[in-house]
Amino acid sequence: APERRTRVKKNRCLTKYKWRTEEEAAAAAARRGVSMEEEPRIVATQVVSTFLTPFDDLSTAARTAAAAKEDAVVVYTYKMAF
Repeated sequence: APERRTRVKKNRCLTKYKWRTEEEAAAAAARRGVSMEEEPRIVATQVVSTFLTPFDDLSTAARTAAAAKEDAVVVYTYKMAF
């Protein structure tokens, strides 16, 4: 039987929230010329990063580089408003 290799995927998810007071949201709405209902009080930014690991199907040189380097290979950024 062929040898089964365990694959390890390294992901990181960071979420940053910004809460605004009613006064801050009202001031932002006035600057944008929109109503208070259209201006969010909570804004969140989420960044999901995927990293190479030495356990992926890579050449020896790529495994060594992946182990020594912590740069994300894929980064997704999401913005949400509530």
